[in-house]
Amino acid sequence: MFHAWPWAIILCALLSITGATPAVSASPTYRVGTATPADLGAAPTPFQAGGYEVWVTNQRRNSIQVVRDEVMAAEIALDGVARVPHIFRFSPSGRYAYLASVGMPGNFRSANTTVIRVADRSIVAVLPTGPGTHEASPSPDGERLIVSVGGLKTLAEIVVDEATESFGIGRQLELGTHPLVTAAGLEAQPVCAHFYAPRKAYVGFHHGGAALLDVSAFELTRVYSKEEVGPNRCAMLPLPDGRLLVGAGTETTGGYAVWDPTTETFVTTIDTTQADNHGGAIRPGAAEAWFVARGSDSLTVVSTEAPYGIREIYPFGDAPDHVVFSPDGRWAFVAFRGPEPLTGGPVAAGQMPGLAIVDAETRSITRVVDLGGGDPHWVALRPLP
Repeated sequence: MFHAWPWAIILCALLSITGATPAVSASPTYRVGTATPADLGAAPTPFQAGGYEVWVTNQRRNSIQVVRDEVMAAEIALDGVARVPHIFRFSPSGRYAYLASVGMPGNFRSANTTVIRVADRSIVAVLPTGPGTHEASPSPDGERLIVSVGGLKTLAEIVVDEATESFGIGRQLELGTHPLVTAAGLEAQPVCAHFYAPRKAYVGFHHGGAALLDVSAFELTRVYSKEEVGPNRCAMLPLPDGRLLVGAGTETTGGYAVWDPTTETFVTTIDTTQADNHGGAIRPGAAEAWFVARGSDSLTVVSTEAPYGIREIYPFGDAPDHVVFSPDGRWAFVAFRGPEPLTGGPVAAGQMPGLAIVDAETRSITRVVDLGGGDPHWVALRPLP
């Protein structure tokens, strides 16, 4: 069945902001420029000591950039393959990266799920999941992906066989006309899915609300209203007690909710002064989660233990979008947006695009890796073999 492109309601507005000069948040520790050996001195860098590299989607450069030893070591070009690379996830095996690209209006093929073989950074499959493809979430066993396609208001399944390196589109679930979704009055634009059990996933919606997906049956079992959980920004973090910490907010508000999978209920909500909180991560070795907010240029540290206390830190650079930690929790890596964001609207605009390296103890930015401008968005860490 043919689906028209509802670009006016796609979850991530594809905006090219021209002439916008948002105010830059003052921060004495924020320094632009690629780090050099002179900057780093004799001490080992976090990359050299930790044995890993960081991958970043750069939406305006239309690429994935690979950062190693404090510099951009490689760039995976996506021209002719996809447009507006948004979120990617590594497979549980670490062999593949699954990239969701939102696409551009008028170019149907530019919105898809792209499969990249990590070892040689080769593109091995391109699956036409549709406009507004926002995220492809791998199951714990790596045998399937749940793809959130906001433009079509659908969830799509991709079946994976790593042994034969084959990937194919499986079942699809219409959300726009789903009786549970319409009864709850939701706009039905999925943004991300989190597997909280081998065959169960929590699905967040862009304009608020959420749903539970039985992956085996590929059917919704429960839907939550906007009153129960606010607009989702893809930060769904598993807590040590088995609960899920969910970031929720709008361009002018921010907050969190804690969801309990045993009772399938939200047990608490946390209000903050953040605006447009987007990416988040659990810090290894510490009882804390970090969330960055591009609307308020801030960092919020949330305790991962009840009652989930918070500490808000202003300013934290200009338009921080997503964060990931080194395996030992010593360093954080934060993607900062550019002045012409392709998704997120004007609130996502920043004047210091790059990958910030943050001292997790002092929570201060020590240096910023130059990514050649553009519009950095998502960031993930890959341990080196």
